[in-house]
Amino acid sequence: MKKISIAVFMALIFSGVAAQVSVLTHHNDIMRMGANLRETKLDITNVDTAHFGKLCDRVVDDQVYAQPLVVAGVNIPGYGERNVLLIATVNNSVYAYDADDRLIVNPFWNVNLTPGGSRVPNVQDFNDLNVCGGSYSDFSGNIGILGTPVIDSTTNTIYLVTKNRVNLTGEHQQWLHALDIRNGNEKPSSPVMIEGSMPGNGDGNIGGIQYFNAVHENQRAALLLSNNIVYITWAGYCDWPPYNGWILGYDAQSLQRIVTWSSAPNGFAGGIWMSGAGISADEYGNLYACTGNGQVGDGGDPADVVNRSQSMLKLTRVDSTLQVSSFFTPYNFNYLNQFDLDMGTCSIMLIPGTDMAITAGKEGYLYVADRDSMGGVDTTVDHVRQKIDIGGVETHSGTVFWHSDSADYVYLWPSYEHPLMRFTVDYANGILDTASKMQSTINDDFKPGGILSLSANGSQNGTGIIWANVPLAWADAGIPDRPGILRAFDASNITHELWNSQMNKERDSIKNYPKFAPPTIANGRVYMPTFSGKVIMYGIFNPDGIDDVSALPGVDVFPNPFSGYVNVYLKKKIGKCFISIANSIGDCVYKNTFESGEVTTIDLSSLSKGIYSLSVHAPQGIVTKKVVRTQ
Repeated sequence: MKKISIAVFMALIFSGVAAQVSVLTHHNDIMRMGANLRETKLDITNVDTAHFGKLCDRVVDDQVYAQPLVVAGVNIPGYGERNVLLIATVNNSVYAYDADDRLIVNPFWNVNLTPGGSRVPNVQDFNDLNVCGGSYSDFSGNIGILGTPVIDSTTNTIYLVTKNRVNLTGEHQQWLHALDIRNGNEKPSSPVMIEGSMPGNGDGNIGGIQYFNAVHENQRAALLLSNNIVYITWAGYCDWPPYNGWILGYDAQSLQRIVTWSSAPNGFAGGIWMSGAGISADEYGNLYACTGNGQVGDGGDPADVVNRSQSMLKLTRVDSTLQVSSFFTPYNFNYLNQFDLDMGTCSIMLIPGTDMAITAGKEGYLYVADRDSMGGVDTTVDHVRQKIDIGGVETHSGTVFWHSDSADYVYLWPSYEHPLMRFTVDYANGILDTASKMQSTINDDFKPGGILSLSANGSQNGTGIIWANVPLAWADAGIPDRPGILRAFDASNITHELWNSQMNKERDSIKNYPKFAPPTIANGRVYMPTFSGKVIMYGIFNPDGIDDVSALPGVDVFPNPFSGYVNVYLKKKIGKCFISIANSIGDCVYKNTFESGEVTTIDLSSLSKGIYSLSVHAPQGIVTKKVVRTQ
């Protein structure tokens, strides 16, 4: 079952990579393994309440459903090379913050992408979306940017989808944007209105053609960038017909649509939403998706690939569309449809170097399939390679994978009184070893369970940490304003909880739970989205001298008080550094780079009289000095 050595494969993936880490897509990579394996600062010895906690808030204008993304080494005008945190909100807004320095309190840039004369649709407005008779509660307000964007760091481009309603006409529109991550500007050819059609006589067709419906289609799943194509998927709101499980692919440079496919063109539904996770791709460019409630088969044949709801799918591009090259549909798909037990609540995680494809759904099973021969459909029995009972409860978003020195592990956290679980990979048989299953001792009695990420320094034991976003109060998924908790477990021994955000809740609490959003870990920082109008940055207090004034060579600022110009001198020559000046309410009024070891003169004649904070940022730390303009 094992194609090449997993150790060799992982070494190929992570060899020759710079020390600074980027997280450019949902769950870190196109196989959706959910792991940052180059985390050298956080480990099981320092993630505790004494050493680790909240560093700052990154304030935004609305709820954050999308996973925050991080790009290392971006050349930001006026700031120089910085690690950048990208945040998208349901108000169609995008923010670029410093990913490391908590003293840079303002974003490098932020943009709102709602077109003039339009507004963001709001599910509480009966005139915007008449869903479920006005009782729809899976979202609580604006539904602008929901799916996690994807970033191409080679072109400094972030791709994302917005939604708006035109005020005068009531028309709903969806747009694909390509923004420059250095300044927030639209790239050439951006934005492009999302449209699509294909032959089909299913629900909502017009004259034998299925058309993309911007009102009914919910862009919830994360975007995918594979082979220079940006893939976007859609599902429905509250199974509100008519909708289909669309996949549209756009050329990453021209933004021309070059791939169009629907999961149920001759039927109904088959949404691709996966609790916000993204479709996967393998090393050959094949795509992998899970579909939800809807029609299975066509013309009375459940094995017909035209309508493939309630399924695991392997999709291969053929010219301008996709072909189902392998699939698995549970034998009881009619039962799943009857009781709203979507197969499609998790992404399909691929284990590199193998043929294993792993997912789970609402019925309460973890599936392991051969990605080249998934098992098809049989109305009496399942032919998938492995079907593991995880307690008859829902699982959302997906699994994570770690190749450790001890063994290779797959982790998931189902709903309702079921704990975090860990399975060992049995490569000889291409399955998960259920006899070696480990469970945490914490059973959070809430839906949707834990949304997971993993960090580790390669395969080293003692560095692996499972991070879990979990609700803190019982409620169905449709109630958003409930407290949440971020938990950290020793990945080698998940019975050991290292830290959680309620241990020192006055300092570390995340407040409102962010539905289905995984935490992002990069470069010693953990970024936790919330429904409280912020993303929280956690980290080690004073790691490697950061924020430690004593670690920085002496800084002279003169004259002080000043009348128009001020001189800054960092006494030791340690290369290019960064300077920022904030006013009394914390707004940044000046920013620039300067060369250490030389006197740098700054023109501050535009500033009003008053007291300011001048900060010098260097690799060894930060010094902040009070400066006064007198006239």
